[in-house]
Amino acid sequence: MTARDPNLNELLETAYDLAAEPDQFEDLITVAKRYLFEGSHSERIRADLPRHADAEEGLERRMASLARLLQIELSNDDKASGDTFHARISVAPRSLIVTGNAAAAALMDTPFPCPLASLPFDRRTILLIESSLKPKQLDARVQDQIFLTQVEQPLVRSCLALIERPASENGSVEIAITFIHWSADLLGRLKSAFGLTEAQTEILGGFLNHHSQKTIALQRNLSIETIRDHSRAILQKTNCARMADVVQLCASIAYLLRQSGAAEQANALAKWKTPTEAMALLARPDGRTLAWYDYGDGPATVLFIHGYVQGPFFPVRFLDEMAKLGVRLICPSRPGYGHSAPSASRKSFDATAVADAVALVESLGLKHVIVVGHQGGASHAFRIAAALGDRATQLLMIDGGIPIDEKRYLAHMNEMARIGAVTSKHAPSIMSMLMNIGLPIYKKRGVERFLRDYHKSSPRDVASLDDPETMRLCAWGCFHSLEQGGEAWVRDGASAMADWDGDFDALTIPLFWLHPRDCPVMGAEFVAQYLARKNGQVPEIVPDTAFNILYTQPEIVAAFIGRHLKI
Repeated sequence: MTARDPNLNELLETAYDLAAEPDQFEDLITVAKRYLFEGSHSERIRADLPRHADAEEGLERRMASLARLLQIELSNDDKASGDTFHARISVAPRSLIVTGNAAAAALMDTPFPCPLASLPFDRRTILLIESSLKPKQLDARVQDQIFLTQVEQPLVRSCLALIERPASENGSVEIAITFIHWSADLLGRLKSAFGLTEAQTEILGGFLNHHSQKTIALQRNLSIETIRDHSRAILQKTNCARMADVVQLCASIAYLLRQSGAAEQANALAKWKTPTEAMALLARPDGRTLAWYDYGDGPATVLFIHGYVQGPFFPVRFLDEMAKLGVRLICPSRPGYGHSAPSASRKSFDATAVADAVALVESLGLKHVIVVGHQGGASHAFRIAAALGDRATQLLMIDGGIPIDEKRYLAHMNEMARIGAVTSKHAPSIMSMLMNIGLPIYKKRGVERFLRDYHKSSPRDVASLDDPETMRLCAWGCFHSLEQGGEAWVRDGASAMADWDGDFDALTIPLFWLHPRDCPVMGAEFVAQYLARKNGQVPEIVPDTAFNILYTQPEIVAAFIGRHLKI
């Protein structure tokens, strides 16, 4: 790879532009695809792509420097914007001139200062604000007002607003506005709270977004009379007289949810920190430390080898089923993941991961374990099972990967997995660049944005993120893999893309495989074909499931493990 490569020049120029325009990260991904693949579909690796198995120190130093500059830029942007969660505006008496913070400007797409009448509020809100500036509102008995408002451009948005009473006759009116996003999760909570049907919930969602009955009917391809029937049912179940009252009630519930556990989870996920509950540490040679997680205390022990982007964290239902089966889960974090010290080098990553897992089994005095490999942990699971010898009784795969055939499999992977696979194997410095630059950007955007972008080619997985527990577990997996920066992704990605056919062939213990029908990273048909060629095995294929099977179908995964226990 040289600076004379025009594709590399374009990639580097785009990367440096991000220091000034960090919101354009998608442009870097687009250019990276042009660098890596032929054509616009990103299915075939460029025939003239420079292949580098090792890092290029010069390029990585430049990219690390750029990442630091980008982090500083994002930090400065945060300081300049102030409180970005709540929009706040001030309305001056007499002149009715409005000033606002960055969040308010973004919400209303309006430059400040500006006249009150120019704000995209509904008419009722404008009248309430004007009324609050009248002299009688200075009476100490007059309370601050909380109400539902509507911001009508650039998009129609429902918001909860607080008008704070002026402190003096010449004081400005302060207004805090909180935008309510009527997500599938929030609508699901309203559905459960009121006992609504699916159809009633969808129609309620239309009203909450200020759509008329006619608009909702057109969107749902239903008659006006059907919409009216559902509306009457909604009024009856919510014990409200008018749909406006229902909207106000739902806004109140949304506000309460934001103040309760939902807010606590949002705050926790904003910190991008790997959970330490149930975590223990094991001292390793050369001053390294292995972090591992311990769940349960049953007589059967499962050594769980976590995935690439999903960590050793489990749904409550799965842990409950494991407890019923008498299973103890021990889950080592691979080098550089979570709080495990990294390997000495990229080349020693695989060997260190194996040595850590074997040392954990030995330190606990375990005579027998069942090895479970999850997703991108598959190749490690095979090597660990071989290293354990007679102590490993069998190997179970949950949505496990197989050795990658670039000509057959890349075209069927989702976009993020495809880019990661090719860069990890052939251009680790480019992978490192994407991680070092992308990580601070996504930390600013939030983990939910990252996960939805990562799964965007898999509708089932995107939909599963609407479940709070699934979102939390997926986020923890991200934090676990990125706790120490993006290097663990680079090293583990190269491991997943390596030729580990020999590790498969060396397996001498029973192997059992559970795979989701709609996995966007490794299709079920490829797994079935590979196993048929290798040992004639037929994997268990689970319909209506995708990448997040461990979180969406925990009972099915637990039952699979239970069927193969040897206590």
